[in-house]
Amino acid sequence: MTSFTLIYGCMFSGKTTKLIELYQHCGFEQEEIIVVKPVIDNRFVADKVNSHSGLNMPGMRIKHPEQIESYITDTTKIIFIDEVQFFGSRVGTIIQNILAQGIGVVASGLDRDYLHKDFGPMPDLKRMADNNIALTARCHLCDEKGTHTFRTIKNDSQILVGHDDMYQARCEKHWDEGMKALSD
Repeated sequence: MTSFTLIYGCMFSGKTTKLIELYQHCGFEQEEIIVVKPVIDNRFVADKVNSHSGLNMPGMRIKHPEQIESYITDTTKIIFIDEVQFFGSRVGTIIQNILAQGIGVVASGLDRDYLHKDFGPMPDLKRMADNNIALTARCHLCDEKGTHTFRTIKNDSQILVGHDDMYQARCEKHWDEGMKALSD
């Protein structure tokens, strides 16, 4: 089997930036690479994977993780997946199938949601990965290490795609304080 690298952390921790860096330095030709992101991620340009810092790479939006397999050709060597948490539990099986074909996988995603609960398939993907890259951000309020995603608006849906108009990276102390203030 080929390797599976998983990049994870809270919002604004640089997950997609790291994914793009690994893409840029993977050493493969464009025809040997597949890049996908979920169709739900409509924050930026549809045919690119974009980081909050402005970096991007060409990519396709897909609705279901099974679609990844339909893009694999005899020349495919590696697959990059952004926002992997949005693909649900089936993505783990798809990644295992891809690895069994001798194709590498690099994926990035939020490991925890705004309630600091495991996000979708992420616990299973962490166990599967040969290489886990855990990233942190800077707390929006105190500039200390940010490990929590804080949602600044009231909305109970686990999945709510947004940017700094809805989210902040926070340290545990400021996340706790913010959650208490939102529940009042």
